[in-house]
Formats: sequence, structure tokens, C-alpha cells
Amino acid sequence: MASSIEKHVPVFNGSNFRTWSTSMINYLCTSGLYQIVAGDISKPESLQGTSKTDGKLLGTWLDPIFWSEKDMTTIGLIRLCLNDAIKEKTKDKKTSKKLYDYLAYAYKETTFAHQYGIYTETLRLRVSGSHDPTNDIEKLSSLYQQLKEQNLEIPHKIQIMTLLHALPKHYKILLTTLLSSAKLTNWDIVSEQIHNDYQKKVFTGNNGPSANKITLIKRHRENPQWVKKPATNNTPQNGNNQTTSGSAPKPSGLKPFKGKGKGCAYPK
Repeated sequence: MASSIEKHVPVFNGSNFRTWSTSMINYLCTSGLYQIVAGDISKPESLQGTSKTDGKLLGTWLDPIFWSEKDMTTIGLIRLCLNDAIKEKTKDKKTSKKLYDYLAYAYKETTFAHQYGIYTETLRLRVSGSHDPTNDIEKLSSLYQQLKEQNLEIPHKIQIMTLLHALPKHYKILLTTLLSSAKLTNWDIVSEQIHNDYQKKVFTGNNGPSANKITLIKRHRENPQWVKKPATNNTPQNGNNQTTSGSAPKPSGLKPFKGKGKGCAYPK
């Protein structure tokens, strides 16, 4: 039964109450459980009457144990179709009617703050240039559907312009083509064009802004590395004594100075 309800009832995320509640009520009706949520069948306090009559009431709506089992089943079905945040908020609701009534009270009414939160998500969303854009496009479409369920429907042209604004830079050629197209107001056509352009880039190996561009300009070689040559011992060929450390050479034909100024090797 759990896998069956997931096929017919969407997950309630706080913004799609109208769609979710319609699907949930339809499913509970087909399962014979909606009467509990609607409050048409209240929990009986106890079996009353003779023992013979009590036996006939077992397994009916007048049996409190039977009623409790059905109510727990209904709670489980509802909670299967709630996101984690709402499950946490409603964990103290002990009956299916209290659970459903809380959801209707908390999320049925449309608030400007909630509309604003969803709308800002549409503006922040960006289509990735490194993987298939289908998921991002579907997410944006889902946000606009949530706004519609909140009684705020964004015009189709604004939706498409927001989608085009969310495209990465390497879609600029496609963007130019779409802006000159008469079919720009069709969401499905624009989405298909974006997907086809991505597939083309993947096929040609030019996917994403980091792809190598073909150019006729000759590439520059790497910058040369200038290395200072080590000092060499240059011995003069004429036999003159010269130092190799860069100090001044000793003058030839002079004797060391002796006397009081013996701190100097040669007279000034």
C-alpha cells in the first residue's frame, strides 16, 4: 500500500496543499478511510450490549480496537506523503483527524511571506553548465507551480526570461538565437532547445566554460628561466698575480710599509 500511495499522492512540502490534499482525500476515499479524517466516524469508547451483540460488533467501526487500527493506518498513509520537516512538526498529532486538520489550518491559507520565499528561490536558481540542465529546469518549473498553487501565477514570459537569465555564459549563442525566435513564449520549446544545445556540446566535446577553444593564434612558449652563472676563476695569461675574489690587486714593485702605520699594508 505504501508504494501505491506514492504513485498517486505527491509529497507535501508546505506549499502544494491544494494539489496534495485533493490527491490524499481521493486516495483515502478509495481505501475506505476518509470517514475517519472527516470526523464522520468517531472512536467508540467501548463495546456496549450483551456478549452476543458484542461479538457481532467486533471488527466493525463500533469496535474501538478496529477503529484505532484503521486510524493508525490513516496516520501512516498521510505521514508517508509529508516531507521530513513537516513530519517533525506534526509528530505530536495522535489521530488522523488532528493531523489533517493541523495541516489544513497551517498551510491552506496563503501568506505573502510564503509567496515571497518561493519567488526568491526562482531568482536564485542557476542552471549548471557542467551537467544536464534538465533537473534545474524542472526545479524552476516546480517552483512556479508552487506559486500558482499559492494563488500567485507568474506570467509565462517572465518565467522564460528568468530561465534564460539563469543560463551560464557559454549558452550565449543559444540565447541570441532564442531571443530572435517567435517561439520564445513556449516553455517546453525553450527547455528542449537548452537540452539539445547541451547534448550538442557533449557530443562535440565542448561542454562548459573550461573547454579548449580552437584558435589560429600561435601559443606562447613558457617564459625563459634566467639563471645566474657561478663565478669562475679567471687566471691571467701573462702571469700577473691577481685576486679572484674581486678585491683590488696588489701593486707591483712596492714593499710593505713598516713603522707606526704598520696597520696598512701599503702606503697611501
